[in-house]
Amino acid sequence: MSKINQNKIIGLLFIMVAFILIFLSFQKNDSKNEILVDNYENKFKTEVIAEVVINKPESVISEVEVEKIKESKPEIDYLSYDLILGSEKITGIFTEGDTLYDSLLIMKEKELVTFEDKNFSGLGAYIYSINGVSEERRKGKYWIYYVNDEKANVGVSNYLLKEKDEVRWHLENNTN
Repeated sequence: MSKINQNKIIGLLFIMVAFILIFLSFQKNDSKNEILVDNYENKFKTEVIAEVVINKPESVISEVEVEKIKESKPEIDYLSYDLILGSEKITGIFTEGDTLYDSLLIMKEKELVTFEDKNFSGLGAYIYSINGVSEERRKGKYWIYYVNDEKANVGVSNYLLKEKDEVRWHLENNTN
């Protein structure tokens, strides 16, 4: 066998291996997408409950109403927390294990709150604009959130909500 034929065969083998690796990577991504779809379908149950908040004339849902929601679906353990943006108070409903970011996404979808965010690999979501008010980097002002009057020490993607939490957002100077 000549040197040229050997090089062609080796080249074809490398191309075949590359195609196989590409095919396998798509298969791996499909399984991740199935997991994401399953997680989204599980979140849908929470989203349906959030409609109770949207359809109310005022944005605050009472403790009695939250208890009624919980009793209507005893198989799902719904929890609630208060989200405060300026003078507006919204009651968020979530399930155990949800992060603040998970809940905010549901509230955004239901048009209870608007925000803009960026996701950073390994760090999670960073929120830089809430209800049309953006951070002011040049002035050192950023959106900071507090949980139960204490400044949060983790990002929104990592904070696991707890029943009765009070989450308050402030645009404040954070040049420390």
